[in-house]
Amino acid sequence: MSSAGASSETSALITRIAAGDRDAFSRFYDLLAPTAFGLIRRVLREPLGTVKTRARLGLGRLRGALRGERVSAT
Repeated sequence: MSSAGASSETSALITRIAAGDRDAFSRFYDLLAPTAFGLIRRVLREPLGTVKTRARLGLGRLRGALRGERVSAT
């Protein structure tokens, strides 16, 4: 997919997410999570730190919550 196509899809997904579309959020997460993880990994240069930072950002918990899964506060 071209950069313009990805940007267009991302914009459309954000619009659908704002309307409460959970499937759109899942697709959005699937598109952007690898990039976010790669960026965090480059900045930290430490794999364990990358995993901890990703966990602190709550990406996994947020995704689960939007899918209706129970999540703990910790």
